[in-house]
Amino acid sequence: MIFKWLFHDELNKGEKLIMILYELGMASMRQLSVITGWKESTIRGVISRVKDRANQDERRVWNLEEDPVEQLKDRATRKAKREQWIRNEETRYPLDPTAYALGREGMKQAYRIMNQPIPSIREEDYSQSAHTLGLNEILTRLIQAGTDRQKIVWLSTRGAAFALYRLVRLQDPEVDPRELIRPDARLILEGLRFWIEYDNDTEGAEQLEQKFREYIDTLKPLNQIWVDPQGNKQKPLDQSPVVWVCKNEKRTRELQMIWNNVTRLWFQGKWTPEMHFFTAGTEMDFLLGSSKTSSRMKA
Repeated sequence: MIFKWLFHDELNKGEKLIMILYELGMASMRQLSVITGWKESTIRGVISRVKDRANQDERRVWNLEEDPVEQLKDRATRKAKREQWIRNEETRYPLDPTAYALGREGMKQAYRIMNQPIPSIREEDYSQSAHTLGLNEILTRLIQAGTDRQKIVWLSTRGAAFALYRLVRLQDPEVDPRELIRPDARLILEGLRFWIEYDNDTEGAEQLEQKFREYIDTLKPLNQIWVDPQGNKQKPLDQSPVVWVCKNEKRTRELQMIWNNVTRLWFQGKWTPEMHFFTAGTEMDFLLGSSKTSSRMKA
């Protein structure tokens, strides 16, 4: 949904940036520039104007005789209010030392733009910055490879989880979304669909085995012919491959080995989803190659 907001006719740049950060969770200045196509100087100006909303009702008149300590406290308070719109903090991602994320007021404004009730706000956790920015980098590489933004549909974790839930709900209206796997992202490119996972080398073999099994359990019904409530047979709802992007070659080999063990030990001769494992950067040949093949077939 990111590019829906970027190309929205009725939103100003500040509102567009708020919605892009809402969708991405957090993003570095470099990533924002690539994703939006805006110059970094433009983005800085937009961020400043959004933060100015924190003090738009205040017209501070400085008293030169005022206690300097009180002045410092006042400046700190004003800065804290600005950070409630858009925060900028240090990351754990090697390519970007800092990244931007919405503060509480920025999150509230995002819900207002979507005309949704404002829920309990939970700000983005910067301890997960390496994972979030690594995931965003996949989208960044797609654009840098020359992919038309208008042809990309990218749903980050929140949107991907809801997209999966909507598919499963068609077959099982009573499904609990908490029981489903939560993909990191959903990519639709030239009509082809992919579930995306970014692995930051933080989960052990047991966690990965469980995650693989959850993917199998969740995706298997979607890959099969099914019968709707009226008794009519329907085509499979989704046959998307799962694309895993890993931070280094060693981790890529490790995930491939764990997946092979899972399928050999528990799913020999049984259905499993199509899984692909890549080291960060090498996934582009697969994603873009698949889309080009699809375009040729349509032609």
